[in-house]
Order: sequence, then structure tokens, then C-alpha cells
Amino acid sequence: MIDIPKRIKELTQQKNISSINELSRLADVPQSTLATIMLGRTSPRADTLDRICQALGISLSEFFAVKEEEKIINHPETIIKHAETMELSPEQQAALKEYKNMPPSEQQQRLIKAVYKLKSLSVGDLEALLKIIDSIPSSPR
Repeated sequence: MIDIPKRIKELTQQKNISSINELSRLADVPQSTLATIMLGRTSPRADTLDRICQALGISLSEFFAVKEEEKIINHPETIIKHAETMELSPEQQAALKEYKNMPPSEQQQRLIKAVYKLKSLSVGDLEALLKIIDSIPSSPR
């Protein structure tokens, strides 16, 4: 389930909307209503959330969309299952074994670090990395 106040806060930061007052004005939603939503005291009605989304320049479906990296970070076991289906070198097998033996919180922290490192790469560096990954021959199973 999505944390609505957290998602609104995340989106307002992305859009450089600095206050509830500013969002209230842009969304045409009373400041008191926004305040109770942001404090988690009430859930917004669909029409209110739609106006908030319009003010943020997104659709309701974009508001509720779970980013791919969040799926990965919140479910490290899927990485393990996927890796177990791959043909791995002895070093990679050792790393996977070490990863599997970590507590879930540490697995999650490692994934967060990896995702943020990838996000911080320039477009050129990302393209170069993808070319390298694409050049690795896949082993038939």
C-alpha cells in the first residue's frame, strides 16, 4: 500500500513546491485539508487527490505507480531468485552466497546503494554501461 503523505511530499520536492500553502493554491484544495492529509489523519477523496495530481502535473496512475527500483529494493529475494537461475562464475557464486546470508535489512541497504549509484551516472556513462552489459555473452540454459 502506498503512503499517500510520503508520496505527495516526494512529488512536491521533485516539482520544487516548497509549502502546503503553495500546493493548496495550485491544487485548489483548502490548506487545512492538505494539512490533515499530510499528517496522515485522513485519506484524500478521489477528487481531491486528482486535483493534487493535476497540480503536480501527473495522472492518478502515475501517483500510484511503484517504481521498478522500489520493487527491487523492497523485495531483495527477487534478486536472489533471478541470480540463482543464471550461470555464475565461482566469484559471483561466492558473492551471491554471501549476499543470501546477510540479514534482509543489509540486503536492502546494498540494493539502495547500487540503485543510487546507477542513478547518479551521467547519460553517457549509463549508455556505456549498457553497451558493456549487452556485449556480455549470455549462456544458454
